[in-house]
Amino acid sequence: MKTIYGLDVQRLSNAKDEFFQNWGIIDDGSRKRELVMARCSFAAAFITIASVTAIAKAMGRDHSVIVYYMKQHDSLIKYPDYRRLYESARDLKEHIYNGVQEDEAMTYVELRTEVQRLRTLVVELSNYKSRMLEIEKIIAS
Repeated sequence: MKTIYGLDVQRLSNAKDEFFQNWGIIDDGSRKRELVMARCSFAAAFITIASVTAIAKAMGRDHSVIVYYMKQHDSLIKYPDYRRLYESARDLKEHIYNGVQEDEAMTYVELRTEVQRLRTLVVELSNYKSRMLEIEKIIAS
């Protein structure tokens, strides 16, 4: 079984099945409103502890669908029926994955900025090391 962000995709799939069963929803692969809202709410709740890829695999969807769901979440949360689904999925996540560290999600731009910052830091530290070695040579002579 493949693990992504420390979560077993099969466990995530089982959580999705349990969530759908709790609501009496059968995932027939259609785009019925109730089904799409259930998928979206589940993905939104679990995105803090699982990658887009893991959620997509667990739901039998492409990762781009999960990205789309995340974009829709802020608009859908205003509807009471969606909010109930989301809160239920969030409660299930907390119950099942109690103790799993939530990932501090970073956007691509944030990640790229952090990598650049770290590269600059490596260069600075390398320069300090070179200076220290030069000073040690002077002191030793």
